[in-house]
Amino acid sequence: MSAEEDRAQSAFPPPPERFYKQFTEEAVKSGQIPAPPRIPKETYSAFGGSLEVNEDLIRPLGAQGIRQLFPSDSHDRVVQMKKLHQSLLVNFLDLLDVLIRSPSNPKREEKLNDINLLFVNLHHMINEFRPRQALEAVRTLMDSQRVQRDVAIAEFQRHTDTAKTILQQCSPFLEQLKQQPSSSSSSIKQEQEADDDQSLDTPMETDRPATIQPEASDCSEEILQLCEIADQVT
Repeated sequence: MSAEEDRAQSAFPPPPERFYKQFTEEAVKSGQIPAPPRIPKETYSAFGGSLEVNEDLIRPLGAQGIRQLFPSDSHDRVVQMKKLHQSLLVNFLDLLDVLIRSPSNPKREEKLNDINLLFVNLHHMINEFRPRQALEAVRTLMDSQRVQRDVAIAEFQRHTDTAKTILQQCSPFLEQLKQQPSSSSSSIKQEQEADDDQSLDTPMETDRPATIQPEASDCSEEILQLCEIADQVT
């Protein structure tokens, strides 16, 4: 058997080498990458087995060469699964009886094969619910995403309403702020004119030099006394 056949029939084949050797960043940018594989039209091989393109998602047991123990036209799978469980318990008790009486009896292998067949049928019936399970999982996921979007929209709307309320409450203050600069500038001009008029009415003292009186908060008592003595001497 060649290396390619061993690789095709192995349960976990190694990753194809050409994907990480030929699909480099430089090769992708330059367009020097291998062509994609051809799409199979009828059959294709995977893990050593031949599969059909248009086959059912879940192949019937008869197509796999396995005996089917439940009727195909039965729509109540729960009832059929309960029957298989009861048959499984009966066969298990028969197997225990055979092992107690004669472990080397050929019926032991028959009971093991019957139990194996029952488990295969049970597993197949469980797999028939997989598409429905996947559909329900997608539905649940979409419902949860819809709820999350609704919560996000409601939260965004709440913040928007809060911002609008704050702006409406602040609009009178904004109007006052727009009018405040003109009124403040006019009041400042009036104060400056009043100061100028007062300075013109007050005569200037030229007989004695003006003495600078230090502030009491910035000077100590000794410094104030020295300043008074200096004023008397002059």
